[in-house]
Amino acid sequence: TFYSSGTVNGHYLIQVYPFISILFFAFVLKKEFKPGYLKFALLVLLLSAESHLEYYRIAKQYSEKSTFYNGKTFIAINELKKRQLENRKIFFANYHIGYWFLNQYPLTKSTTHPSSLTRPAFFKHFGNNRNSLEELTYIMEEIKPEVVISRRENLSFFSETSPENLYFVSRMKNYFNLIYQNPGERIYIWLKKEN
Repeated sequence: TFYSSGTVNGHYLIQVYPFISILFFAFVLKKEFKPGYLKFALLVLLLSAESHLEYYRIAKQYSEKSTFYNGKTFIAINELKKRQLENRKIFFANYHIGYWFLNQYPLTKSTTHPSSLTRPAFFKHFGNNRNSLEELTYIMEEIKPEVVISRRENLSFFSETSPENLYFVSRMKNYFNLIYQNPGERIYIWLKKEN
């Protein structure tokens, strides 16, 4: 699955490779050295290079800022805290781990992960039989988030011309103000307009 999606070193694997490296080298060191092991050792090192670089970035982040946390989620969270919005009803259309770092629950089970909105087959497991547009409408009009965070000016898991994105863009334009945008980091934060 990782290979076919083109994300062989996707973020779910970033923590796996160092452990595979340790296990592999433990096996290599326990056995007698053979030239074939060197090829496999180099292959494991090459495959895990990205994860080792990520660990380097984390260590560098800690040495510079005294925190392990880095990334777009934490930029968004810091922006919310600066504006004292962290306790509002927030819809993380992206950067969904923000819920946990703000000690909040996702607005619905379908917002636990942003891509879940694009998978209506999951909705029966969430306790409803809505389609994606109906679920998005329910979130925006019934639950009524006060803050919306996304990595684009629309929902990134839908095509730009999808009914869901047309609805989302219209809703943002009519009911929300864009209070923070950083296109370089791909972070957009909207705040619900006051009545």
